[in-house]
Amino acid sequence: MVCFVFYPGAASAQLSTRCPRHASEFVCLSSGGSKALRGRAPPTLPRPHPSRHGAKVRISAAKADAEVRPPGSVGRTVKDMKEAIQAALSSRLSRVDIQLPPGTSFGLEANASGAALYASESLSSEERSSRECARLVLEMFAGTELNTAVIFNDASATTAARAMWLEHGDATLLDAKALAKRSKSPEKPLDVMICVAPRIRALMQIKSASEEAGDRMAVILINARLESIRWPNAPLAEFFLGGFENVLLYDVLEDDGSGKLSLYRKFPAKFTLCRKEGLGAPKVVHSWDRRPEAAELQTVVRNLPAPAKGLFSGLPKLF
Repeated sequence: MVCFVFYPGAASAQLSTRCPRHASEFVCLSSGGSKALRGRAPPTLPRPHPSRHGAKVRISAAKADAEVRPPGSVGRTVKDMKEAIQAALSSRLSRVDIQLPPGTSFGLEANASGAALYASESLSSEERSSRECARLVLEMFAGTELNTAVIFNDASATTAARAMWLEHGDATLLDAKALAKRSKSPEKPLDVMICVAPRIRALMQIKSASEEAGDRMAVILINARLESIRWPNAPLAEFFLGGFENVLLYDVLEDDGSGKLSLYRKFPAKFTLCRKEGLGAPKVVHSWDRRPEAAELQTVVRNLPAPAKGLFSGLPKLF
């Protein structure tokens, strides 16, 4: 059974699982791998998150501002993703969604042990980006006793990932069909499912496995882009659109003359509409407590004031 707990005095929230053989042993997810705690079991209820209960938190203005602006580097993107997942799991959110701009490159596989395979693959930048992102999330759970599986859409994608991820040879990689078969077998139940850009068939199997396992299993969607899916039925749409939390959302909007706009959210902060003008960092121009509907977002964008013209805005006209 997976329990989401917060250890008093710890630097960050941690995910833990009780070992069935030792009632007093917990394995904690952290950046440094696993850590067994013996003796008295820690509390099973998480400390209330300040943002949800109105508690005052003292943080610097610079840090608070950075929390609601999109990352400007790969390193910051990875950091934000890991922190968002940790915060969500510690808040007892077992169904989470990660969405990054299409084709975001982490540079993992080009320099990995499967570099030759990388060069020969015919993957789109979107497919490769989602696979690299899933690999980063998988590494978060390395060294824990959590039974973690990465779910791909089909057998060919699973085979390619297994060949590329040689250092993760013991990882459980499944396609949608294999996931359906596994749910009917007596194998050890999964604790975590990392789902790579799932399409309709995979989403149907993920829904079935999630409903069977309940909240004890964490489900992490990578670039599912749920808002743009043509759903075959209402129950499937309701399960994903209503049941998954956007813990990290970075959606780059089209530049229609209002400046470079992006919709960003890192859990548990608000959803923010940011605009980048000139050489400076993006500025927050609007925020929501929930993800805005498309029409609502368009209305806000349409009513934005024109971008300020800075020192460099007229330079191209000089040449």
